[in-house]
Amino acid sequence: MADSTPAAAGRPRAPRISQEELRERLLAEAERMLDGRGLGVNAYPLNMEDLIRQVGVPRSSAFHAFGSKENLFFQLALRLLSPSSPLAMRFATLLTESADAVVAEHETLVTDAAGRRALLQESVRRALPQMHETLVRAPRWRTFRALSMSLDSFPDHERDELRSRLGTIQEIFLDTMSRAYEATFERFGVRMRTGLSIAHFVTAASSTLEGVATGPAFGQPLAAEWVALPGVDGVDVQWHLSAIALMALVDGMTEAV
Repeated sequence: MADSTPAAAGRPRAPRISQEELRERLLAEAERMLDGRGLGVNAYPLNMEDLIRQVGVPRSSAFHAFGSKENLFFQLALRLLSPSSPLAMRFATLLTESADAVVAEHETLVTDAAGRRALLQESVRRALPQMHETLVRAPRWRTFRALSMSLDSFPDHERDELRSRLGTIQEIFLDTMSRAYEATFERFGVRMRTGLSIAHFVTAASSTLEGVATGPAFGQPLAAEWVALPGVDGVDVQWHLSAIALMALVDGMTEAV
């Protein structure tokens, strides 16, 4: 007589996935859940229970994959802070594009020092608001700032690795921006004053740009973001506060060739 025992009821088990694949799924979903906001102090705004639910794995499996929420936070931080500087690349492009446009529109001013100074000023006026807006909206920058301020909360070995990663990113940023500003200054006939280097300028310029961007990036708008001041033709135009601040550095740290 044939065996008439029914097949086992219920849904078939989901295929097992490797620990490596599970970690990748959790990290990818965590990055998606941040939704361009960047990673804040203590993993804000990431919710571990929501993450587990979205990935659809048992809670025990998710925690076993990383050992702890803190280690997940650490691995996610490394993932978000790849050793590169897309911000610097974007800033360099904006500086070059602004300079190209200004020279094309006012090419007769290139022939003397006063004209070149006016062109440099106009290039800064056009580029800096775009750099400011790029920075304000950059989740990578918010993650960089948050981790820089919370390094002491990590265990020693994780803190050392994060500090090294942050340092690498900073070096890439400084190198990229040094070359961009050097090219801009050479184009418009200015150089660093005696005793100052382009690294001094880039450090001061990036600190100034970050200072102006910090409030808007974290929900505090600037009280006076735009000011009417003379433009390249002597007629008042709108200047963003970041451009005014950068030109103050240019005037204080550079001189005509």
